[in-house]
Amino acid sequence: RMGVTRAAVIGCGDVSIVHFEGIHAIDGIELAAVCDTDPGRGREAAERYGVPWYETHQQMLDAGGVDVVHVTTPHGEHAQPTIDCLAAGVHVIQEKPLAHTLAEGQRIVDAAAAASAKVGVCFQNRYNVSSQELRRILDSGELGEIRGAYASVVWTRTPDYYRNRPWRGTWEGSGGGLM
Repeated sequence: RMGVTRAAVIGCGDVSIVHFEGIHAIDGIELAAVCDTDPGRGREAAERYGVPWYETHQQMLDAGGVDVVHVTTPHGEHAQPTIDCLAAGVHVIQEKPLAHTLAEGQRIVDAAAAASAKVGVCFQNRYNVSSQELRRILDSGELGEIRGAYASVVWTRTPDYYRNRPWRGTWEGSGGGLM
């Protein structure tokens, strides 16, 4: 349809909920498909949102009808779907981090440079009220020349956070742990 952007989500795990909400909240965007290698999660999301489910991102790309894809897979699974979508001319909004290794990140950068489609990485905390206020203060110059800074962000993750998704906090699955 004219004027409607057709979006899909690859990876129907925890963070995908925020992406589904975002897609539904913006006029002119409609969810067209979901993709997840886990049939339970994929089918459940497809039923909830009334769209087709694909087990692989390549099946989804081959079916067509998608303008932008949200990649919300585990960190170690960001690169290939992003690269394949860019090669197919499909724009990508990807969860952070760009990739779990420098080499995989470079593959995405190279694919983006060669593609007509664009990729963006979510860094949602820049929209937090505290981040926006800090930016306003720094831009205003009221503090004078900044010669140094210190920040401490105290977030906690329970052991269950890691147990529930074993890829989290591992070198192979997410590029490392907390530090």
